[in-house]
Amino acid sequence: AQRQSDDSQRRAEQQTAVMLREAQEEIRREQGRLREALRSETVALVMAVAEKVLARRLTAADDQRLIDETLAATQAEWVERS
Repeated sequence: AQRQSDDSQRRAEQQTAVMLREAQEEIRREQGRLREALRSETVALVMAVAEKVLARRLTAADDQRLIDETLAATQAEWVERS
């Protein structure tokens, strides 16, 4: 009877250890998924904030100046290449 009790105890401990390992692995997988989701959401949020900041800081005159500077730089490169 003692031996049967010891065997039952040992099997229960082994099953518990297996369940614990499986639970720990699932927790690690879920943490990885959550980290990736959080990273993705953080990037999206940062980009949205940056767009809002730029939209508030750039006026129509700023936009025109950037366009003019880009065209002038492009034309200067074309002249140098010619």
